[in-house]
Amino acid sequence: MSSRFAWLFCCALATSGVASAQTPADLFECVSWGPEPTCTQIVGGVVIAPCGDLYFRFEGRYAWYPLRNLGSIAIEVKTLAFVNDLHPLYVEVVPYQQPPGFCNHDLGYVVFTTRGNSSECGGWETSRTVDITPFVPVGGLYGIRFYALMGRDDFSPGLDCVRVTGSSTTSAIRQGSWGFVKTLFR
Repeated sequence: MSSRFAWLFCCALATSGVASAQTPADLFECVSWGPEPTCTQIVGGVVIAPCGDLYFRFEGRYAWYPLRNLGSIAIEVKTLAFVNDLHPLYVEVVPYQQPPGFCNHDLGYVVFTTRGNSSECGGWETSRTVDITPFVPVGGLYGIRFYALMGRDDFSPGLDCVRVTGSSTTSAIRQGSWGFVKTLFR
C-alpha cells in the first residue's frame, strides 16, 4: 500500500511541475498585430505614426497575465509620444490573485515609468533589471499592468508592444553552515 501511495505522490509532483511549467515567464505581445491585453478598462483610440505604425492609447489600467516569476525581469515597451503627451505611462507588477482584478483594484508596484519615444516611428525603451521577489515569490504568478492617464487635451504615450524577459536570481549554490554540510555527509 505504501508503494502505491509513493507512486501516486510522485505522479502528482510530476503533474504539478508540468502545469507550472506551462505558465510562461516571458511575454512578447504587440497590440497592433497580436491579441489585446488580457484586460483593459478603456481603449482611448488608435494613433497612426507618420511612418504608418499603429499605437494604441488606453485610459486607465490594462494588463497581461499570468506570468511566472523567476526572480527578476527586464521590461521593454514600444511607445510613441506626441506633443500633448504630458502624462507618463506607468508599468506595474501585480501579484496574481484569485479571481484576478488586475484592471480594477489589485495592489500594484510601479517598477518602470516612461514618457514615450518621440521619434517619428516611436521606439523601444528598456527598464533596468528589476528584482520582483519582494512583491511576488519565486515561482509565483503575477501580471504586468500599465496605467495610462488621459485628460481633455493631454495623454500618456501610445503603446504598441511589450516584452518581459524573466531571469533567475537564485544561485545553484545553497547557502548554509558547516553544521549543515556535516549533516549531509553523516
